[in-house]
Amino acid sequence: MSLPALAWRSETAPRRTVLWHDTAPGRTPTLPLDGDTTADVVVIGGGAGGLWAAWALLDADPALDLVLVEAGSIADGASGRGLGACSAWSGGTVHRGGPHGLDTALLRDAVVEVGGTAAAEQIACDFRYRGAIRVARDPRALTRLRAAVDPAAEDRELDRSALARRLLLAGGHGALSTPDCATTQPTLLLHGLAEALVARGGRIAEHTRALRISPGAVVTDQGIVRAERIVQATGAATVPGGSWSPRPVAETAIATSAVDPGVWERVGLRRGQLLHVAGRSDLRAVRTADDRLVLVGATAAPGLLGRFRPGDPALRALAGELAALLPDLATAPISHTWSWTRAATATHPVGVAADGLAWIGGHGPEPVAAANLSGRVLADLLTGSDSALTRVGTHGWD
Repeated sequence: MSLPALAWRSETAPRRTVLWHDTAPGRTPTLPLDGDTTADVVVIGGGAGGLWAAWALLDADPALDLVLVEAGSIADGASGRGLGACSAWSGGTVHRGGPHGLDTALLRDAVVEVGGTAAAEQIACDFRYRGAIRVARDPRALTRLRAAVDPAAEDRELDRSALARRLLLAGGHGALSTPDCATTQPTLLLHGLAEALVARGGRIAEHTRALRISPGAVVTDQGIVRAERIVQATGAATVPGGSWSPRPVAETAIATSAVDPGVWERVGLRRGQLLHVAGRSDLRAVRTADDRLVLVGATAAPGLLGRFRPGDPALRALAGELAALLPDLATAPISHTWSWTRAATATHPVGVAADGLAWIGGHGPEPVAAANLSGRVLADLLTGSDSALTRVGTHGWD
């Protein structure tokens, strides 16, 4: 039996559920919308983009009557299922103007902003600011990594990381260290943001699906919300009448059972540190607070999501990647597997139209800081603030 196959033995068959959901304390969802209502602003979507936008709007104007509607439960979408990577990494595509201008500086600030908000609101989400190791599998990936970092910052070629050296010896072509990266438990972060929003007077209606958007109103399956300003933050989903039409990207994750600290000492990956392996298909991994490894990779077509079973080729392939990258973890049982669809990275993740319709989304595979920054930009645009975030000539927001 091959090493990767050991993790798929029947006695250690993984649960087909999100690790972050499974390990978060129980939370009572808010009630669905109860018929028609009015508001100053309605936000559609309870993921990172929607919650940060709502947070920033209430921070800019605490008197706003804000309603957030979510089709399912808070954190059930892509941003509550991914790695919780909070970084200044954009791949050079999130904000117009390239990766080396003030946009990168703003993303760095956003990493700190997320950690500061979590601390101020006492959101226990295991926020850890430990940087990232980024390894290229081929020359083209190395060129992409180098082009996406800011040479004026402290990003540097790795020369001392034992983990990076081992990955390079295993076939890597180069490695970079990017310091402006943190990780969180994404479900706990989003749950905490939702609670803080309600404490500030925001209204959240879960299990309320938006059916159609039009200037001045959102039709849901639980009633109509009338508002002058509407923010579409629906991730990979589209809503008729909306302005957001994303390209979906399908991803799958596996999580191991807890691994002995001595094994982690040999692996060399610290808690809260992101491992990014770039190639034709990128892989990202983190070590969790309870010493599991979570590994995320792209899958096949989004239409396959929800059809995976333990032992399916896509999941076996991800377990095989784990064994190849980190042999010390090859025999660690796989405890959880899950899949989701996110929106591809958008060149313009924020936009506001003249009719009061706005959108936020497309923050890539390391979305938390970018969503925070986009939410603050959107809030300033919608409230008419002339700030450093909204000067189009400098940052290129739509």
